[in-house]
Amino acid sequence: MAPIDWLGAWPGDVLVATRLEVWGHLDVNAAAALFGVGVTGGRLVDSDTIVLTDFRADAEGMTRFLLLSDAVGDGALTGRLVQTLLEVETYRLMALLAFPVAGESASALSCIEATAADLAHQLAEDADPDADRLLLDRLAALAGETEALISRTNFRFDAAAAYHRLVRERIERLREHHIEGLLTLGEFMQRRLDPAMRTCDAVAERQRAAIARIARMTQMLNTRVEVAAEATSAALLASMDRRAGAQLRLQQAVEGLSTVAIAYYAVGLLLLPLKGLERIWTGFDATLGAGLLTPLVLAGVWLGLRALREQFADRG
Repeated sequence: MAPIDWLGAWPGDVLVATRLEVWGHLDVNAAAALFGVGVTGGRLVDSDTIVLTDFRADAEGMTRFLLLSDAVGDGALTGRLVQTLLEVETYRLMALLAFPVAGESASALSCIEATAADLAHQLAEDADPDADRLLLDRLAALAGETEALISRTNFRFDAAAAYHRLVRERIERLREHHIEGLLTLGEFMQRRLDPAMRTCDAVAERQRAAIARIARMTQMLNTRVEVAAEATSAALLASMDRRAGAQLRLQQAVEGLSTVAIAYYAVGLLLLPLKGLERIWTGFDATLGAGLLTPLVLAGVWLGLRALREQFADRG
């Protein structure tokens, strides 16, 4: 059977290029020798069909699969096997797109973690409100940087995990049997693909841990800033209470002086008619009368001012 060349592509970018050849009966060792070292393969779906590959790109950038089957004429079985093998290779390479992203993200994440550690050290030491506000700004900027990193990589990591599951499912469909001296496709994936996917998972978990750590630090710093603000507010209220008390005492003192001053002028005004009465009534002493009226005037002025103050207080 002629080779099957298959390209899985997006516009302008070839992502998967595979050459799959279906041959009739051939000695396994002779077929494996066509690949050189690192050949992988197994017997498929409880039949005499054998698949061989080395998962290496050739000079044209294509990976090569060799399917050995005595039942080449069984088009349905051969077609299902060909489709499954092409899907295994496609999903494998699609999953591996996340691996370089994981490497780049790990470098950026190391810088974020180092900065977060430095900010945590400052958080443990600084207790100045101005320093706390500056530290809070830096934490907000670091959180934004981390969220941007996660948004750039999260889709790729999730897609890689999905493609990895598809690879495992397709390999299970093949129902491989071990051939002496060769790794099966499943064993190859366990040794090569699974560690790459675990690396991606580890980087994704580090990202989640970093943003959670920054969030905890921000929460602690916010709590400290709020406590400091409450303490400042309490001190300000206490100072306002003291000032209000002092103003009240000053007001009471002024009111006392005002009472005396008003009573003084009131008695002075009363003294004029008393002087006139003294001229009319020779037995009347104006000074004595003014002296007797002074306590009454003081009491009247004080009561009048008190009533006026209560009236203003009710309106307030």
